[in-house]
Amino acid sequence: PERLREQYEVYLSNVGKAAAADSSERSAVDLARQAALEQEQSYLAAVGSARTDSMRERFVQLAEDAHEQYVKLTSTLEELSVSEAQRKEQMTVIRSFQEAAPRAIEKLRNASLAEKRMILYRFGVRAVLWEKSHEPLRYSFRWIFDVFCSDP
Repeated sequence: PERLREQYEVYLSNVGKAAAADSSERSAVDLARQAALEQEQSYLAAVGSARTDSMRERFVQLAEDAHEQYVKLTSTLEELSVSEAQRKEQMTVIRSFQEAAPRAIEKLRNASLAEKRMILYRFGVRAVLWEKSHEPLRYSFRWIFDVFCSDP
């Protein structure tokens, strides 16, 4: 339970930093996206009032460039939404672990070997063992929080 609390606090700290960064990036991208859309509309309006064919071609090209920028920024916003959804999903998983941990610890104390393996499997615990001569450690453990709690 102590390790779970530690990892949960690390995760909350990392998630807060990532959410703040994403929020700031989302605002900047949304403003740039709006500006690109306004530019596109402005250039398209200018096409009709252009005095020469070369001016019309130039306005059309500028409108196309602005549209490309708008599409790229829309894609970036979608990526940010996916990142936010992943963080929410991770938070749900972590909360479920946090709720299950006390019951799991108690059950581990009284469980058979097969039950212990199942509980540890559900927590994503993986152990790697090496020969006695292996340096620096003969074993290592990884679990679900090693993925969730890495720096954003």
